[in-house]
Amino acid sequence: MNYTLPYFGNINLTELQEDYYTVAETSKNNIAIELSFENRSIDQKMADEISSFLENIGKQDQQNRIFIAKDFEEKESETAGYINFYLTEFDEAELLSMVGEKTNISEQLLNKLELTRIALYPDGKYGASYYAMFDYTIYLDGLPCDQLLVVFTDQQGNLHSIGWDS
Repeated sequence: MNYTLPYFGNINLTELQEDYYTVAETSKNNIAIELSFENRSIDQKMADEISSFLENIGKQDQQNRIFIAKDFEEKESETAGYINFYLTEFDEAELLSMVGEKTNISEQLLNKLELTRIALYPDGKYGASYYAMFDYTIYLDGLPCDQLLVVFTDQQGNLHSIGWDS
């Protein structure tokens, strides 16, 4: 049974690809989107849920940024550690090239986070206890840094956790 998903186009719900589906060009800054399935088929209800989630990526990104800002307020959080990494590992000139001003560098770095990848695990592929993961990074000289702030959510877009990966 063919089904049209936003960004991915037609997929056969009863004969899913073995590994995962990926699309690198979206209408929002060429964000990579991956869709991984544990099973080789899904029902239309799950496809409808995936479709709805994909249609609301912009809203989810806005919500994730609120999660990130709240997490940053906690001094021992993943977000605080992530931002502190930039403050300690980059010299002043590099930091200024990222943010532009010497004041409120931490807040400016938070505002520089860009969504680069979204991965969905609608049926728990790889044992995922979350539904989606959103990778954010900061760009330096036009290139993404290899440090990622990762927001994990459930199917409704509620925060599961925030992590830091490199």
